[in-house]
Amino acid sequence: MNEVKTTTEEKIVRGIGILLIAYGTAVLFVLGFRFVFHFFSFVAGWFFYLLSYWKKLPTYKLPRGIRVAFMSLAAIGLCSFFLVEGILIHASVSAPQKDADYVLVLGSKVENYGPSRDFKSRLDSALEYAEENPECILIVCGGQGKDEPMSEAQCAHDYFVKHGISENRILKEDQSRNTFENITNAYKIVTKREAQPSECKVVIISANYHLKRARFLAKQAGFENVSAKAAYGMPLLMPHYFFREFFAYIKDLLIHS
Repeated sequence: MNEVKTTTEEKIVRGIGILLIAYGTAVLFVLGFRFVFHFFSFVAGWFFYLLSYWKKLPTYKLPRGIRVAFMSLAAIGLCSFFLVEGILIHASVSAPQKDADYVLVLGSKVENYGPSRDFKSRLDSALEYAEENPECILIVCGGQGKDEPMSEAQCAHDYFVKHGISENRILKEDQSRNTFENITNAYKIVTKREAQPSECKVVIISANYHLKRARFLAKQAGFENVSAKAAYGMPLLMPHYFFREFFAYIKDLLIHS
């Protein structure tokens, strides 16, 4: 029996599959199994790995027109993906403006022991900005999820007070369930305090991969003078989060534009 040789293309696809399986395993180890999207890299890795054996399996040849259409759509989708990812990455390293009137601290998961790793990173980033700009008002955002011991806003409030921020500088928005509600509810708070809320200088604090979408939603809500300050998480998880953010950003563009 003649041995079937492995082509260079098959080796590359198989190597991609193995790397994705390894990366997906690491993501699951860190983040756990609570959400379906945590499995994406792991499942994608197995897809590429098995795909590398495709020519060795009995296949049904699709008509040329269908294959060309499929490859064209795949190429357009891939180019769109890299374009959006470039936009997200560029926004993730932007610098915030100084002397903001309001700082919007977007919520994240609260664990029984306190703010989660991602949330603590946001709080520390906000704390640094608040200490450098002592006149700014902090608006802490986020309601209470079913699996959270308190609202994200309350957790952030307690964290800031513990670290020396006066309660007079902290406003709570504790009814929101997602980023859009975080920001729109925060705008309502500013509207009650300011005659021209759209002209207030605002800095948004959130995870670095999240900043482009947060700034977009802030402008949709009514803020005009908006910048952002990044909070950085585990480098290992950044590819996972930036990939997930692609879909979240496209969804919000379609819904809130």
